[in-house]
Amino acid sequence: MNESNLIGHCTDLNSPYKFVQNYWVEDLLTEYERVKKLNIGEVTEIREAYPTYNYFHLTDPDNNVIEITGGYHICQSCGMAMHESDYGKNADESINTDYCKYCYPNGSFGKNETMEEMIESCVPFYVNEEFETAEEAREYLRRLYPTLKRWKK
Repeated sequence: MNESNLIGHCTDLNSPYKFVQNYWVEDLLTEYERVKKLNIGEVTEIREAYPTYNYFHLTDPDNNVIEITGGYHICQSCGMAMHESDYGKNADESINTDYCKYCYPNGSFGKNETMEEMIESCVPFYVNEEFETAEEAREYLRRLYPTLKRWKK
């Protein structure tokens, strides 16, 4: 696979990197937090190369790059990245891994709102965390939400 078009991927033979390793993990968000706490090198933010390919880089003190790739669950209603403790609940109290505890607290959606209303209520959570302005967050959510299970037509 030619990865030269992906942000952060180095294919330059004259690169100062000694080697690049790639690891796949099931829960990228948990691994990201674990690696950051270890404080063993520079860690990039999680990046999305495309919807099913997310990764971050750890650069160790010897300037070696370790790329850690994997999936993580996002709420299929609001787009929030979820840990196990964020999962919603079905009516029978079983865990629902599709939706977060805020959108789907007890077997149904907490609010009966349109996609546009959901976008507007979620914009503030994305500003400063991922985007500098509300308009950037709004544009992103308008592209993301139609791909999520709750909003797909």
